[in-house]
Amino acid sequence: MNEKWKFLEGSYWYVPTQYLPATQMGATDSEPNFMIDQTVWQITSYRDGYFWGNCVALIYAKGEEPGAPNGLKMIGSITPDGSVQISFMQMNQLGAATSISGWGKMVKQHYDWAFEMQMSSGLNVLTSHWASMYSTIEGAPSWNKLPGVEYSVPAFLEAAGFEVQSTNTPVTY
Repeated sequence: MNEKWKFLEGSYWYVPTQYLPATQMGATDSEPNFMIDQTVWQITSYRDGYFWGNCVALIYAKGEEPGAPNGLKMIGSITPDGSVQISFMQMNQLGAATSISGWGKMVKQHYDWAFEMQMSSGLNVLTSHWASMYSTIEGAPSWNKLPGVEYSVPAFLEAAGFEVQSTNTPVTY
């Protein structure tokens, strides 16, 4: 099987400052509300074009105080040419799963790979967001303080109920 994307295993990805803006719109809104959306992916495993792990997201209105981050499980596929599809699942208070979809592709940006992604979600309020997600590792400025939120990567994951796996090794491409 194609192992081109094997480097995803054990990696962490975040939203850089320039890609934080997202939109939300309710059924009675005439225009969308602009939001801030910081998301971190902890890709724990990869095999044969599939990857999975944990996702933490925090979406809040620009100018307001952020609330608590939301933890989701994620599972995705990546084709040999870099097309990506990801499903995110969270459990509601009744124990039922809700699903959020994301799609995009892997692109080279400044000699490094980035996930160029789009997502949409919602029932009563719709959310739409696109971003290029960059990898981060322990010791990097983004690892110690994520853009748009007052969290480090480990604190963000832990606040959503996930454990951080050590990653002293840079992502190699």
